Amino acid sequence: MAEGTAESIPRQFEEQVRLHPERIAIEDTEYSLTYAGLNRLANRIAHAVLSARGSGSEPVALLVGNGGPVVAAMLGVLKAGKFYVTLDGSQPSARSASILDEIRPSLLIADTERLERAQNLCRKPQLHDVQLLNLDALDPALSEQNPGVPIRDSDLAYVVFTSGSTGKPKGVMQDHRYVLQLTKVYTDSGGIAAADRMALLYSPSFAGAVRDIYCALLNGAALLTFDVKRQGLAELARWLQLKRITVFFAVATMFRHFCRLLTSEDRFPEVRLIELGSETVYAGDVRLFQRHFSRECRLIVNLGGSEISPICQFPIDSGTPIEGGTVPAGYPSEGVEILLWETDGKPAEPGAPGEIVVRSRYLSRGYWAHPELTAAVFLPDPEGGDRRLFRTGDLGRMLPDGCLLHLGRRDHQVKIRGYRVEVAEVEAFLTSTGVIRDALVNASRDATGEQSLEAGPVAPGGAALGRRTASIVASRAPGLHDARAVHPHRVAADNRERQTGPAGATGAVPRQGADRTSFLAAAHRGGGAAARYLGRTPR
Repeated sequence: MAEGTAESIPRQFEEQVRLHPERIAIEDTEYSLTYAGLNRLANRIAHAVLSARGSGSEPVALLVGNGGPVVAAMLGVLKAGKFYVTLDGSQPSARSASILDEIRPSLLIADTERLERAQNLCRKPQLHDVQLLNLDALDPALSEQNPGVPIRDSDLAYVVFTSGSTGKPKGVMQDHRYVLQLTKVYTDSGGIAAADRMALLYSPSFAGAVRDIYCALLNGAALLTFDVKRQGLAELARWLQLKRITVFFAVATMFRHFCRLLTSEDRFPEVRLIELGSETVYAGDVRLFQRHFSRECRLIVNLGGSEISPICQFPIDSGTPIEGGTVPAGYPSEGVEILLWETDGKPAEPGAPGEIVVRSRYLSRGYWAHPELTAAVFLPDPEGGDRRLFRTGDLGRMLPDGCLLHLGRRDHQVKIRGYRVEVAEVEAFLTSTGVIRDALVNASRDATGEQSLEAGPVAPGGAALGRRTASIVASRAPGLHDARAVHPHRVAADNRERQTGPAGATGAVPRQGADRTSFLAAAHRGGGAAARYLGRTPR
């Protein structure tokens, strides 16, 4: 990939087409497209978009299944000089409607399978001007040549919607420069090259899919898709082996559940790089990696978010020791400077915890149609220049060697009977006992106003935890007691039960906002045991 970032995504992709026209670009269960073939399809889509809407930057929504067509649609929208918003067809229509209400796209591209749903979404009065384009019925006379629309690296590339603290979708805006820098950082740290075969395990509407898609297609590598929701984690091991995958990215929860389904016979000699992120990575996850993958394979733990990724990286190999229950966030990535602030915005003392503030020229443009929220967390750099500051809302502590420890969310730190407790530490303790697979901890008050921490844990195998687990946990941390309830998270599919854990659409435990509250409520309705922490810090 080119060293500079003063180019666009289409320009860099077209360079890979020139270098590797007959290499496989993307493969799913129905499609296999070479770089030349993917470029031709993307160009036809671009010309269809330009014919419908003309030139100029504006939002285009995508409601297309996973795999080759949706990636071609992304590239086609970008080649037309516009930016895309990807809708997840597996999510409820209400979420798609909420996103469309917010973004007000000029055009909605759908495939035949989802066209009726797209038409229904556009029947709302505020969306009646949205044009529809059927991806499966493109005019055969459309040109397959590159449209050559001028694009600047500061032009918007996409808006990705994530759930905010209230559960309402929040649109994060990113430009071409950000995507190119993200791709460069992951490429350099992971040594990604044209010979790699990379897995895409998520819906393209998930922010992490941006990294997977462009790290492959801007390096000439092959991108192979696997639908975890439909095919299940139990099938992933065979697929990784069959497709000779060399690199895959995963959220930590998904990786953890996947590894616990493996047998001693499962081997992945082709896998050379695993990237984890999106949530806390525990020491137990590293042990799972070291147990099931070859000595030549590397694990990189990433701290980042939709607003900028990666912020930090921590590389691990088969012999890396991990002290404590969680893996460090790591060292600042290229183009990133990390500051730690007190609550009043002053620098934290050396070695003291503080809010993680990122200084970079590669930050998100902000939140779509939310200027107040944008102004609250994206700040001008007091030193001037083109860098800005981003207040992450996360807490961290810097070690003397420059390695950052992630201490959880600022708003998840609570006081219990005068003791300051970070819920992530309690979650880490619970998972370290060996009898709990995952745990979600939240602060609550009882009828007397007494504040405590309630934990919804899940045992290996998904069984209800009962009094046995409560007694084991209590014996290892006397402050944890008072049996409550937990839901044994199981999902039935393909006439068998497969364990998925307490995870959302992306495979991550819901650790923020309304999803977190719903999970804990479900835990208390389920049956089993949840611990309540009433007194002292579990150390």
